[in-house]
Amino acid sequence: MDGLKYGWVNRLPVFQAKDPLLGINVSGGPVTEKRGTWMLAMADKLIIDGHFDRVIIVPMAVGNTRADQWASSTSAPYLFNNINVVGLRLRDLGLPCTAIMWGQGESDTIAGTSQAAYTAALNKVIAEFNRAIPGCPFFVAEEAYYYGKTSPAVLAAQASVVNGTTVFAGENVELIGPSGRYDNTHLNEAGALQRASLAVAALMAAL
Repeated sequence: MDGLKYGWVNRLPVFQAKDPLLGINVSGGPVTEKRGTWMLAMADKLIIDGHFDRVIIVPMAVGNTRADQWASSTSAPYLFNNINVVGLRLRDLGLPCTAIMWGQGESDTIAGTSQAAYTAALNKVIAEFNRAIPGCPFFVAEEAYYYGKTSPAVLAAQASVVNGTTVFAGENVELIGPSGRYDNTHLNEAGALQRASLAVAALMAAL
């Protein structure tokens, strides 16, 4: 796997994390120094700050996708089905789930998704994660910024599903301005570090 170091957990491989993370696609082409994965910075910070001894990331992100695409098991690209796959792989690895982090919304800003439609889709996604990975806290980022525009409807929907017991407020990505984005949408290195800090704060406030 391109020289990645790996070990074994319950006879299944676990790879040392590096960009690009295995199992995700990146909008706009391959990962470069401008397209760093904020999750790696978050994992580093969780360890450096003494919250965890190790962090295992289970990536499943797909760029340019709407919430309703994640909520559908019958329409391409069938992303709803990926949730169960992740649950089964965690089970087979014998790994507990500490947090599920939902970061999505830009494509719904483009599509003009209504608050009601986004809320319905996200609630279906959350219910499936709860079924596939029971008992794992679900964090919803505030995320809808797209080339200088945002969607109050999407942000309101993201806030509406938070209940403070099983679903928690994640990081507010809207706080990251143009200087933290290499194209006024996607995060550059500075933006990735800022998001990582926001995500760690959100996680540790709830866990």
